[in-house]
Amino acid sequence: MERNPRWVDLVRVPSTIEEMAISYSMAKATVSGDEDVSTPDGGAILGLHNRDWPTIKALELLGEMTNSGSVLCSDFYDAATASGWMLGDVLKKYESKGAGKLSALLPGNREKAKAAENNYRSFALGWIKQSDKDESVKTSGPIFSWATAGLTWRHGELHIGLTESGVSLLGGMTGLMPTAPHPEDKARFFLSHIAEFGPDDWLFFRKLLSELALSPTRIELVETITNSQQATESVAASLVQGYVARGREWGLVEQKQHENRYALTLFGKDHVSDLIAFNDDLSHRKVSL
Repeated sequence: MERNPRWVDLVRVPSTIEEMAISYSMAKATVSGDEDVSTPDGGAILGLHNRDWPTIKALELLGEMTNSGSVLCSDFYDAATASGWMLGDVLKKYESKGAGKLSALLPGNREKAKAAENNYRSFALGWIKQSDKDESVKTSGPIFSWATAGLTWRHGELHIGLTESGVSLLGGMTGLMPTAPHPEDKARFFLSHIAEFGPDDWLFFRKLLSELALSPTRIELVETITNSQQATESVAASLVQGYVARGREWGLVEQKQHENRYALTLFGKDHVSDLIAFNDDLSHRKVSL
């Protein structure tokens, strides 16, 4: 944080895990759709993104930083990285066999600090490919794929801020704790958000949940994803690992396999049933037309 001392007060060390809950505060949109120059990659989010809470927590920080307007991208990434280290250190104290790895996706390996920070920035936040001034910027990763953060050029420098949909997501996630599985009402709100604003992420999530309804083994699931996505086995395995972990985080997938097979929770089964009913209704409408 030495490079950005004006943001140091926002990176606070919580004394309890309850203090780590998402707080909506006074977040507001500071990058409009008309000025957003971010152009996110298409397709599913890479499997190294295996948890959503750290991303939502970073968006909360972005909301705090941008109450008076957008901020330099470098300022946000530095502040979020410092916050990520702090959150990871605190959450490790609460980890147990029952609680799981609460510090997942946050930077934590100080022996390889640079790699840990790069992974966090790329997979918890999003990757930015710098371009010439006043041009569009290629991006990837959740905060851009979910249309929650936007980029804009101001005074010849690249700025970042929340979008309207980012503000909406924070509002729906108020009170969300780092512990999992998350409450069903929060899960439904999150899934509805990515269905509307992050369609590529949602399409793959929906595909995976439909496959998990068949209770596959890991090998069977990786093979299915390899074929359906025309991906290499390693990429498919990474996608499976990341999305299954996220499914567990939101209470859709059982925490443990049963006889080496994945299983959906009751909430997950209900959600897949709703998807099937929606698709059947959509198909009927198309036939009627």
